[in-house]
Amino acid sequence: MTKKYLFRYLLLNKYYRSEISVQTQEPKELIKNPCVGVCCLDEHDLCIACKRSGIEIAEWGIYDQSEKKAVLIKIAERYKEEEL
Repeated sequence: MTKKYLFRYLLLNKYYRSEISVQTQEPKELIKNPCVGVCCLDEHDLCIACKRSGIEIAEWGIYDQSEKKAVLIKIAERYKEEEL
């Protein structure tokens, strides 16, 4: 991950964690980052720990809730494929 993407990821992730819905004044539903702190990509550009691609890792902080849910579904599929 380049410095540019790391800075963007950290800055935006901080922003989205504190975002409040204007209409309801309640915190939006937060989808927890699946990172487990290992961050090592294999030859297929997938993290060996959380199974996200390099792009998914870098852009997690700017994804909306539906995109994050889609990534979590992909992660589950990747774990299933690995078991086979």
